[in-house]
Amino acid sequence: MSRAYTEVEAREMLLKHIAAFARYWAVQPGKTPLEKCNGLAFSILSTLDGDSVGWPVTDLILCPQDEDKADAIADGLNWFKPGMAIGDSPLHESWHRFEKKE
Repeated sequence: MSRAYTEVEAREMLLKHIAAFARYWAVQPGKTPLEKCNGLAFSILSTLDGDSVGWPVTDLILCPQDEDKADAIADGLNWFKPGMAIGDSPLHESWHRFEKKE
């Protein structure tokens, strides 16, 4: 009978999935180290966006500590609000704006 995965099982699955990406990108011929890193980043973001077989969309919810806001204010910096969701649009589709080219 089928059942929901446990948190431990889901975490293990995600980490194994990312480890497989790392092994894949590490041996891609004709790619520079930066191209391999960009490929790995894109693969991870695609997974979090739910575009990887066997893995659902993953919400990214910020959980700053209470002292983070106070420290940021003391340093004249902006701070993160607890509960802010930053994965509400496909992250992998925005990656091209940030990936470094050689």
